[in-house]
Amino acid sequence: MSEFWTWFNFGVVAAMLGYLAVRMGGPALRNRAADILESLSGAAERSETAAASVREVEALLAGLADKAAAIRREALEEMAREAERFERETRHLIAKVEANAQAEIEAAAKHARAELEAYSGELALGIAQKKVAARMTPGTQALLVDQFVRSLS
Repeated sequence: MSEFWTWFNFGVVAAMLGYLAVRMGGPALRNRAADILESLSGAAERSETAAASVREVEALLAGLADKAAAIRREALEEMAREAERFERETRHLIAKVEANAQAEIEAAAKHARAELEAYSGELALGIAQKKVAARMTPGTQALLVDQFVRSLS
């Protein structure tokens, strides 16, 4: 009989524990399940937000690659334009230097001709003076003076 009471007490305690588990555990488990579902829902929203952010960043990176290529292209075009401009300026400066050199050569030639003409004139004058001095006699000199004096009157 004592075994009966042991099983009876066990049954009562088990029934009380079962009652308490159903009475108290059910709402607690439901609340915990609701919290877990709410956390999962928030995690899904955060995951979607993160995925959207990742897509935006990927789009920006793709845009940056395009922008970098465009900047590189513009830089190459600008370098080509600058090289062309430098080439034009160099050709212009070379033409200017050549023109200045030609002008200096012409001026030097003109100056040399003028000096040569002056020198040849001096030589001709010197030769003429020597010829006149060689032909000049006292009679010729007197005749020239007389003619000059008559031309003054």
